Amino acid sequence: MVEYARMLAEPVRAGAYLDALREAVRPGMVVADVGAGPGVLGVYAATLGARRVFLVEPDTSVNAARALAAENGVADRVEVIRAASTEIELPERADVIVSDLRGVTPFHGRHLEAAGDMHRRLLAPGGICIPGRDRLHTALVEDEALHARTVGAWSGVPDTVVHDSLTTLMANGWFHARATGAQLISEAAPFVTLDYGHAAPSPHATWTTRATRDGSAHGLLLWFDTELTGRIGLSNAPSAPPALYGQMYFPFRDAFQLRRGECLALDLRAVLAGEDYTWTWSARDEHGRTERHSTLQSLPLDAESLARSSERCAPRRSLQGEILHVVLGAANGRTSFGELAAALHERFGERFPTKQSALDYVTDLGELWAR
Repeated sequence: MVEYARMLAEPVRAGAYLDALREAVRPGMVVADVGAGPGVLGVYAATLGARRVFLVEPDTSVNAARALAAENGVADRVEVIRAASTEIELPERADVIVSDLRGVTPFHGRHLEAAGDMHRRLLAPGGICIPGRDRLHTALVEDEALHARTVGAWSGVPDTVVHDSLTTLMANGWFHARATGAQLISEAAPFVTLDYGHAAPSPHATWTTRATRDGSAHGLLLWFDTELTGRIGLSNAPSAPPALYGQMYFPFRDAFQLRRGECLALDLRAVLAGEDYTWTWSARDEHGRTERHSTLQSLPLDAESLARSSERCAPRRSLQGEILHVVLGAANGRTSFGELAAALHERFGERFPTKQSALDYVTDLGELWAR
């Protein structure tokens, strides 16, 4: 709940979203607040005259929205739907859908899939989504302190212990940054534009950039400019007022020392893998020196873990799998939690030494149970 409060108290984000709702919502409209958390934006839409507001959120934080709606006098127009937006049908489609499912950039989990699904299934014809469009940009950044805290984090290890492999892991990760415009040493270049009314393009760009001054290119910086409505937006660009989001920083292991006018050939790509994105980035200077990085190389993987990810792997149920097998097999809509707990206590006594411990386990499996 504290994280939601931080987001909604942050003046850049909160002010822009409230302004966008004031511009978009008219009396009698249907509004859906997707990823609602405790429902502040949706409740605000109801105070603006929305006839019906759906608060869509799988997290328990949405339960707080009922009291919030009541104290704002709109409880009769606000409906809580505790589920992911991709798993529901709305009783009626929304004239306005408001959401902020981003992280530091829109490439956060399965946000883009959810955004596309909202447009197709939950938005009424002629309706609008807030935000409507994100434009992502990137530039070379000079930040010696950030580079030292990240790529150079292992520099304090005594020289008697060789630690080059650990530095390599760090150099292939991305990190949060809070750069200013003065730290950029190239012009901003477009990375990708995400128009949420259309299919998302491939997040991949190849370009050549030129140093605008002498300096050290420690890495690439990535940020977004958001069009919430046609008139209102927000940005986490280095030149914008400091925002909660910050930017993404993709380091080079060793900085490129550039003179004004010198060029770097750059490549940046994101690929959705499971529930998150894998990033790759590379740079080549005019002398042929090349840096190549991938977040896959920031993970200390082992052969056994990789084998278990293969489509050829034939898994066997673990103890946890056996427990879930018993629970799901008995969950028929007639067996109570108490009966499920008793069955687990009897069969898996070492794991559940008391019926209460088994009951706690069963009731904590909230996402498995239909509402």
